[in-house]
Amino acid sequence: MASIIGHSFAGIITKQIIKTKLSYEKERLLLWISIFLAILPDFDIIIYILFKPSGMIPHRGFSHGLPFILITSIFFTLLSAQYFGILKRKLFLIYFLSLFSHSTLDYLMGAGPPIAFFAPFSNISFLSPVSFIPWAYYSKSAKGLLQILFYPPAILGYCLELMLFVPVVLILKKPNVRMFNYALLAIFSLGIIYTISIYN
Repeated sequence: MASIIGHSFAGIITKQIIKTKLSYEKERLLLWISIFLAILPDFDIIIYILFKPSGMIPHRGFSHGLPFILITSIFFTLLSAQYFGILKRKLFLIYFLSLFSHSTLDYLMGAGPPIAFFAPFSNISFLSPVSFIPWAYYSKSAKGLLQILFYPPAILGYCLELMLFVPVVLILKKPNVRMFNYALLAIFSLGIIYTISIYN
């Protein structure tokens, strides 16, 4: 898994790419929903820790697959379309891409359990041969999850994720500030180079 930092930024970036013209309150709510959905697939770990269902894959199973992403996107679209008052297909796209960003980042991490994109219909799973996203860590216990927060390699990963995602968010926010964006692209490029050199 990418860390909660990387997944949260992926939700923010998704919302920035797909523009909506809503009131301030609705824009903020839609942003928070996008962030929540970008993190949601990792709730499989919480479910496993709390209930330990028999036969459940602790991480990167059904919740990371396209069927789950599709069903959840449709559910959230039907639940919130009337409130937001925008085209259902646009709302669905925001939700779908927020959820799909999670599995994509985990795939690009190139480490940990491979992603079962077609679960539960197929156990075939995939993982990038190159790590483009810093490694993040998880545990099958609540105590382990808390310890990971302050684990030095995890902290390095958080810093690299900030180098990768913050520039993208800022560039999308102010796309016309040329010199500023060149500096941000340089930071992003250094983050990618450093990540690839450390983790491969």
